Amino acid sequence: MSAFDPDIMNHTGHAIARPFRWLLSWFTAHPTEKGVTYGQHLRRAWYMAWQMGYGSFCLFIHGVFPAWFPTVGSITIKRLYLDVRGEEEKVKKEEVDKQV
Repeated sequence: MSAFDPDIMNHTGHAIARPFRWLLSWFTAHPTEKGVTYGQHLRRAWYMAWQMGYGSFCLFIHGVFPAWFPTVGSITIKRLYLDVRGEEEKVKKEEVDKQV
């Protein structure tokens, strides 16, 4: 029995060694549940992290100087909330379409 199983391939078409399959599934399980690739999930997570960091920075400055960035924090929160809700609705619609 080989350490490689030809039915488990990476994106380049090479077999993945059994000892590393857990690592692959560890990275891809959550994105797969969400219906996206690892790269799409990474890009979206980093976008959201950037937006949250920017909003946090502006709120920190706003706390010291109330006239600066009076709406950036709340707008950022609302935008991210709507983005997440939109993705959830899109996934629900795709699941319903699959059932039809």
